[in-house]
Parts: sequence; structure tokens; C-alpha cells
Amino acid sequence: MVTMSRRLPAWKRAMETLESQGWEVEVTRVWMARARRGTHVEDGVGLTREEALDELKTQTQVDECEGCP
Repeated sequence: MVTMSRRLPAWKRAMETLESQGWEVEVTRVWMARARRGTHVEDGVGLTREEALDELKTQTQVDECEGCP
């Protein structure tokens, strides 16, 4: 009986490629929140929904402080 080697998932191949090129790879799940106003976009990222929204709030406040409407 011949056993067929399983094909690696694309994410695993990508990690192995990066690691073979000398990169240390870490993968984690995160939340991303995005706000848009016209053509302007701000993103916030965090390990929880609250962290992502807090970061988004900070990013949008920076724009407000710099004079954007």
C-alpha cells in the first residue's frame, strides 16, 4: 500500500517559506475595526474587540486634533 503525503495547507507553506528565508513567524488572531469618512480610512487592531475599537478611537481622535473635520 502506498501512502500519499498530504499536501500542506497554503498558510503552512507560507510560514515554512518565510522561516526558510530567516524570518521568525508568529501568527495570532486579532480583531480589526475600520472607520471610513469619505475617502479617509482609519484602522484599529487588537487582541479583543474592545482593544481594536479603543485603537480605532485613538486613530480617529488624532485626525480630529490635527484639524480634520
